[in-house]
Amino acid sequence: MKRGWFVGGEDFRKRLALQLPDRTDNLRGEQRKAHDEAEAERLLQRALSELRLSESDLLGMKNNRPEKQAVAWLMKKSTTVTGVWIADRLKMGSRANISRALSALSNEVDEVRKELKQKMTQCAG
Repeated sequence: MKRGWFVGGEDFRKRLALQLPDRTDNLRGEQRKAHDEAEAERLLQRALSELRLSESDLLGMKNNRPEKQAVAWLMKKSTTVTGVWIADRLKMGSRANISRALSALSNEVDEVRKELKQKMTQCAG
């Protein structure tokens, strides 16, 4: 049930749900935000290492560079930080640039982006 699986009808599911303890979440509001930003920073460092880039090199790249798009994709797919946060952090301008980056990596428009997506997936662990 905790993972969304059960065998039986809807009435059975409801009875099971009543037996489960209330869900708790140890991270609230600002704590969650801080945790996700810290995780995004950790992923950024792993990505930079994998790509053999310095942070200043990455931040200085144009928004349409595959490497920059790949890092944005990693941060968005692996954390709950917002597109605005990623755009600010990676010096990508607006949230729309993050959307384009996600689209380019998700659709794997070329072999370079496909390989970068695989590398970023490994960074996420």
